[in-house]
Amino acid sequence: MKSSTSNSHLPYSNPLPYILRKVFLILIFISFWNCQNNSKKSFDNKINNSNDSISLKQINNEIIYYPSKESFEAKNLAKISLNNSNLDFKELINLIDKIRDKDSIPYLELTKNDTVRKIIPFHYSIFGLVKLNNILRINKDSILIDNHYSISNLEKSLKKFYKNNGKNPNYSDNPESAIIEIKIDSSENISALNELLIKLTKLIEKINSQNLDTIKAEIFLNNKRLIPRPAPPSIEIGVLNWINKSSR
Repeated sequence: MKSSTSNSHLPYSNPLPYILRKVFLILIFISFWNCQNNSKKSFDNKINNSNDSISLKQINNEIIYYPSKESFEAKNLAKISLNNSNLDFKELINLIDKIRDKDSIPYLELTKNDTVRKIIPFHYSIFGLVKLNNILRINKDSILIDNHYSISNLEKSLKKFYKNNGKNPNYSDNPESAIIEIKIDSSENISALNELLIKLTKLIEKINSQNLDTIKAEIFLNNKRLIPRPAPPSIEIGVLNWINKSSR
């Protein structure tokens, strides 16, 4: 009798199946917890790997600033991406003007072959005067100086322009005063501008590397008609005019 009364308090007459069931449930819970934890770790690793990939990509990209890196320390900058843009040249100029009207500083960003070029277009101040000889005017085909040159002679013209230091009155007084003025047809897609900017900046970088200089290139985008500057009169013509006047 005592034995039967004692066994009636157990859920099963044989406790072993009950214990095994508990162990089985605990094992299922542990397995589920491990799966959840591993899934979270896998997701975190993917995020970290993605961030590492982005960081490496940013590190591998060379960034070049125009006119200088210091120019980009301003807080009110507004980016205009030139890659895959459908703007034409006139629309780009209008966008630049609208950004300036909002007291922001527009800059162009152009990426090619892991090199990012950031360019703040030069802006003529109403209070400042720029001497004509300090402006080198170019379009996608020509360099509008002297008797005009093909754009294929741009490297030679840039060297002469930036390193003139007042020697030739038709070229810049010094590199700090020099401005490159670019004109593209108003209705043309800015892909033409992109090509010219890539060509121009590559040559400036080449000149800097060859001469250990740091040319702070000021680049002006002009939406108006470019008027070539006439070459200054030669000394011989000036002397002849003086002789003619003296002989009268």
